[in-house]
Amino acid sequence: ERVCRERSIPFNLESGGEVGRILVVDDEPVVLELVRDVVKELSARFEVEVAKDAFDAGRLVASFKPQLIFMDLMMPGVDGFEVCTRLKRDAA
Repeated sequence: ERVCRERSIPFNLESGGEVGRILVVDDEPVVLELVRDVVKELSARFEVEVAKDAFDAGRLVASFKPQLIFMDLMMPGVDGFEVCTRLKRDAA
């Protein structure tokens, strides 16, 4: 929440009833489960989705509309750097 606030990224949790949306992208299933579980333990105010590759990440960005993305930069195929480049090109 602090990172988003410092960068003027909307993270609508003001009334206390909303849920933040976090996407975790990694090609290692163990890492996906670990990060998802840690975030869920920190607060029930977060909904967490996971993606195992760039294709799943793109699909979930469009449908889930995450407010924060934790992404592995070194994935096979389309790596995290390319995913970030593509996301930045899309104004939505």
